[in-house]
Amino acid sequence: MMIYFLIVIISFLNVVLLLRLIIWFSKKYKYYDRNDPLKSKNQNISRLGGIGLFLAFIMVFIFFIQDLDESPGHSFYIAISLLFFLGLYDDVFDVKAYVKFIIQILIAALVVTQGQVKYAAFIFDSLALNTLTGNLFTVLLLVYVVNAFNLIDGIDGLAAMLGLVINLFLGLALALDGDLLYAVMAFVLFSTLCGFLLFNFPPAKIFMGDTGAMVIGFISAVVALRYIELNREVFNTIYTASVLVIALFIIPLYDTVRVFFIRLRLKRSPFIGDQNHIHHRLRRLGLQDYQIVLLLTFYTLLMVFAVMLLHDAGDAYLCVMLLITCILFNTVLDYQLRKRVASAKLN
Repeated sequence: MMIYFLIVIISFLNVVLLLRLIIWFSKKYKYYDRNDPLKSKNQNISRLGGIGLFLAFIMVFIFFIQDLDESPGHSFYIAISLLFFLGLYDDVFDVKAYVKFIIQILIAALVVTQGQVKYAAFIFDSLALNTLTGNLFTVLLLVYVVNAFNLIDGIDGLAAMLGLVINLFLGLALALDGDLLYAVMAFVLFSTLCGFLLFNFPPAKIFMGDTGAMVIGFISAVVALRYIELNREVFNTIYTASVLVIALFIIPLYDTVRVFFIRLRLKRSPFIGDQNHIHHRLRRLGLQDYQIVLLLTFYTLLMVFAVMLLHDAGDAYLCVMLLITCILFNTVLDYQLRKRVASAKLN
C-alpha cells in the first residue's frame, strides 16, 4: 500500500507546482481564456491547466511503472501525447469540430488496433461481436467518452471532480484485484486531479481546457475498459462491472447523448455548442457552480451505490434503472425550469 500513498503525495505536489508556474506564466504574458458565451466561467483566467495535468500525470506514471514487468505500450503514450497536442492546439488556435472528431477517431483506432485496449465485446454478456465490429465499437466508445468529458467541462470543477471520483473508485478496485499497472494509472490521475481541484474548484484560478478534458476522458476510459475486462474474463465478480462503470460515467455519457439528440431534433449541427447541457440548466435554475458540482457528484455516487446494492438484478435491469433515473432527473429539472420561467413572466 505504500506505493499508492507515495503516488498520491508525489502526483499531488507535482501538479500543484506545475500549475503555480503556469498561472504565473499566464499572468505575466496575459494569456487568458477566450470570451466564450457558452461557458459559465470568469475571464482573465488561464486555460492552460491541461498542460500541468498532462505533464504531472505522464512524469509520475512513467516513474512509478519503471520496475513493473508490464507497460501500457507505446501506442498508449503516442495516443495520449497526440490528444494532448490536439487539445493544446485547439485551446490556443481553435480546431473545427469535425476535424477534431476525425483526429480523435484515428487516435482511438491506434490503441485499439495495436491491442492496448481490447475490443469491448465483453462489456455485456449478451453482446456477440466479431473482432472487426468489436474494434469499431471500441474506437467509437473511446471517442464518445473523450468528447463527453470535453463537453461536461462547462463550469469550474465539474470535469475534474467527476474524473477524480471515477479514477479513485477504479484505482481501488484494480488494486484489490491485483492489477498494479492500471491501478497506478488510475491513482496517478486521481491524485493529479486532487491537486488540480485546488485551483479549479469554484471559483477557479485556472481551467483545464480541451487539453485536460480530453486527456482525462481518454485515460479514464482506458482504465474503465481494463477494469471491465479483468472482472468479466478473469475474476468474474458477483456484481456487474460493466454497468458499474456506466454508473460512474453516467453524467457525461447521458448528457452528451441527450444534447446531441436535441440538436438533431432542432435540425442543428450536433457539433455546434449551446447552453443546453445539464450544468447550464442547473445554473439557470439558480444554483451556484460549487452546488452543481457537489449535486452531480452526489448523483453519480448514488447511482454507483444503487448498482452495487442491486447487483443480482442483472445487466438489463440495471441499465434500464440508470436510464429511467436519468430521464426522471431531467424531467424534474425541465419542470422546475419551466416553472421558473413562468414565474418570471408573471412578475
